[in-house]
Amino acid sequence: MQRQSLIVGIVSWRALSEQLPTKSALAPRNVDVGSIGCPLSNEYPESSDHLFVACQFSQAIWLMIAQWCNIPPLIMFSLKDVLDIRSDVSGSKRKKKLINAIFQVVIWSIWRLRNEVIFRQVDPNMSRVIEESKSMSYSWIKNRLKSSNWSWGE
Repeated sequence: MQRQSLIVGIVSWRALSEQLPTKSALAPRNVDVGSIGCPLSNEYPESSDHLFVACQFSQAIWLMIAQWCNIPPLIMFSLKDVLDIRSDVSGSKRKKKLINAIFQVVIWSIWRLRNEVIFRQVDPNMSRVIEESKSMSYSWIKNRLKSSNWSWGE
């Protein structure tokens, strides 16, 4: 679990600094990526900001995650807005940390799906990303909390 949490954090950090190997990042380096369109929506060129924030597929995921976290719908224009959302969330410091952890897991889950769509020709499945994000967030947070009796309802 610790290795996975490290990977989740690295993906968020690399996405924020536009260092993920998105199609828009690889094409100028003469890497044959075929179409540079977003693999989840085919709308616009795939950059980190598009993939995680502007893509209609991702926006729908964020809406469902906000409902699950019991927070208002998110208004985001960049990946930085996603990772800074904890400053806009009302509640305790603990709640803000939990929201931040959940959002990093969602970014990782979207990235995983993107890779499966590209490399395994899997159809984008929003429900799968949401369920994976929920279950992994719960496991990750439960293992990091000092109190082992944290429940799913919390």
